[in-house]
Amino acid sequence: MKLTFQNNEIIIYLNKSYIKNIDFQNKKTLENYLNKILNKIKNKYEIYISGYYNVKIFLSEEYGIIIDIQKEELDYPEYFSGEVDMNISVIEDKFLYEVLNINIPKNILKKLEKYKFLDKIYLVSKESLTDIEIGVILENTKIVYGDEAKQIKSKSRKIEVI
Repeated sequence: MKLTFQNNEIIIYLNKSYIKNIDFQNKKTLENYLNKILNKIKNKYEIYISGYYNVKIFLSEEYGIIIDIQKEELDYPEYFSGEVDMNISVIEDKFLYEVLNINIPKNILKKLEKYKFLDKIYLVSKESLTDIEIGVILENTKIVYGDEAKQIKSKSRKIEVI
């Protein structure tokens, strides 16, 4: 699990081993799982989590999920005093991996499509990857997902080699 805080937003990266038994179609199960994660974050980082949150779960078969949690600014914040309520949406997504370092072995690169956009190179899996191969990719790239990934994919051109 990796966690980042940006402004009024929490982004959680969970690989597929964390989500093996989660039914993403069952909203109640999903909400309970998210509450457990938020409680862990609240306790570990000693932050106050209360209020109404918009939660987007970006689901990728090869990686796992990225949870984007944004707090909604309300006119009456005391309404949720000490409680958490969420609007959850699950988005099936294909993540791009922005290349930061060209230390990816050729046997792994063969399993990836390569795209170029502006001066950057992006990778997308074209076949199943092992956890170790995903780990190697993650060590040398930055994950791009959601609208940004769709925009890059639509404007990029496919290349054969890096």
